[in-house]
Amino acid sequence: MPTEQQPEAAVHNEKTPEIELEEDPVSYIPRYPSEHKDDIKDDLVGIETDPGSLEGGDVDDLEESIRLVPKIVRELVSMDDDPSLPTITFRYFVLSTIFSALGAVISQVSWFRTTAAPYSMFFVQIVSYWLGTLMARAIPSQEINLFGLCKFSLNPAPFSIKEHVLITITASSAASFNMGEVVVSVKDIFYEEKMHPLAAIWLMWATIWTGYSFAAIGRNFLLYDPDLVWPSALMQTALYRTLRGEGQSHDVSQKQMHVFWFVLAGVFFWSFLPEYAFPFTSSLAVLCWFAPHNDAVKYISSGLGGMGFLNFTLDWSNITSNIM
Repeated sequence: MPTEQQPEAAVHNEKTPEIELEEDPVSYIPRYPSEHKDDIKDDLVGIETDPGSLEGGDVDDLEESIRLVPKIVRELVSMDDDPSLPTITFRYFVLSTIFSALGAVISQVSWFRTTAAPYSMFFVQIVSYWLGTLMARAIPSQEINLFGLCKFSLNPAPFSIKEHVLITITASSAASFNMGEVVVSVKDIFYEEKMHPLAAIWLMWATIWTGYSFAAIGRNFLLYDPDLVWPSALMQTALYRTLRGEGQSHDVSQKQMHVFWFVLAGVFFWSFLPEYAFPFTSSLAVLCWFAPHNDAVKYISSGLGGMGFLNFTLDWSNITSNIM
């Protein structure tokens, strides 16, 4: 028996160094600051993997893909993926079409105004989550045969986070004004030259595809490089996980949502009161208060009919306007 166990021990000792790479996976990393190596090791240890299914090359690939990711990304973005979650569903097409059309109209109309009406993607995230969850509960899981070409289910599964993300991405890409419209409008207003509708449509499409082409050229070092962090994307990711309560307890998620609703109420009143209920706060001409009958002072200080010197505003639409 001892002679039969020795080969097994030898084989175990030969495989052990490959798995022991997890003990200090970042000691050989020259480009990463030494003070962050402990954080990376903690994240690597926290990943649930089956040591028996990892060969030496797989362990190296795992470390290579994680060790370059900044800490803030590893804290906010989940490393888990469920391939079985639905993505392109009936809910996705309905909600993405609604939010894209709504955002495109608002953005295009606001382009011609000095005070634009913002179309926030956080609004799309929150409302699409509510509507998607409502559709998942109300719509029957009936299979539809589309002219004999394909079949799809109206409600294949609960509203997934992948559907939620795709709806927001589609809305953010489509719900924006088209720069080609500027050329069409300038020719019509200032030069009295009307473009053919088909030519105008092709011009706007060409503008969009040109922008996507330049974006594709720079995606290797702007999107795929893990060292480049996009704060707006991280904020949206944090909101996704907060709405679904992922990565934290229920109490913490509820507290975050309470803070969100308080902030939302404050922003609403701050935006509503100066515009409709208390327009006095839209233009605070301090110098005019002390000399209301002096024409020179009114010309210098007035924000509506003068130079606006020492003129302040509490109207958020003025603060975020295109002329500021």
